[in-house]
Amino acid sequence: MLDDISIYRELVPGFHQVSFISGRTRVLLHRVEQGVPLKKHRHKQAQFGYNFSGHYEFPVDDMLFHVQPRSKYLLSGLIYHSAISTTEYYSIDVKFMPDRPFSHKAIFDHPGDKPSHIRLHGDSDAEAFHFDLENHESIDLSIIRAGGTGTARISLSPRNTNLLIASRDGELSLNEQNTLLQAMHIYRLKPMDLLNLDFIASDTEIVVISIQPGDTRL
Repeated sequence: MLDDISIYRELVPGFHQVSFISGRTRVLLHRVEQGVPLKKHRHKQAQFGYNFSGHYEFPVDDMLFHVQPRSKYLLSGLIYHSAISTTEYYSIDVKFMPDRPFSHKAIFDHPGDKPSHIRLHGDSDAEAFHFDLENHESIDLSIIRAGGTGTARISLSPRNTNLLIASRDGELSLNEQNTLLQAMHIYRLKPMDLLNLDFIASDTEIVVISIQPGDTRL
């Protein structure tokens, strides 16, 4: 059902990273201890980010964002940015090459929209958000948030590389198979067209990333 494809390294003391690289797309998880900085840098890829927990300061060009749990952003390429953790934090970044140039430097806390490929049942507190990675049609990224128990039915393309990432350690049922997902791990699903995801633990967020074959050169 799942393959753990995480590649772990510690970039500097206190800055822990797990990565998966697929063609021009990089999925990065970070767990950063309090007070550890990320040096000012830039790269040609655009970058989407979502923060699961903790807080950090995020200077972007001439702007300063105060990142907290559930903050999200979308940066165009070649924009200088850095970070300094004010508490320990756990976040995800997705770097990709857009098909067309962006019309902006940065969008912070985009609300997202309702995903057409995810249906929620049995949990009145459950939510799902789909994020449009502007000018890039090869990656689909959604976040499912469960307040209690319930089911998410997710339509997938078996031709795509489909990834799951969890906000914290917890047990889920995937197509009626109980599975332990761990934070700071990237899981690749076996090819399938429908995933029934039953939340057993509450207060869990699951990121679902689907990468089309045209953007995948493993």
